[in-house]
Amino acid sequence: MTDYHENQKNEAVDLLAAFNVVATVTLEDRAMTIALDNPSRRDVAFAMYAAFAVDMAADPVYSEDREAVRITVYLD
Repeated sequence: MTDYHENQKNEAVDLLAAFNVVATVTLEDRAMTIALDNPSRRDVAFAMYAAFAVDMAADPVYSEDREAVRITVYLD
């Protein structure tokens, strides 16, 4: 993990906060995960936007169940 990756994570946190989306953003081994509990469709849309905004080469892995959404972005 580098300062560049930490900056990408911080950018995602700032974007989500700007859109009033409550999320937990973690960074581990160049993989940024955005976790949402009981999200609305709007929250998921903004989380996907944040994932692509921080890394235009993002390849998000989007998994959905009834109560939570986890978006994992593998950063280059």
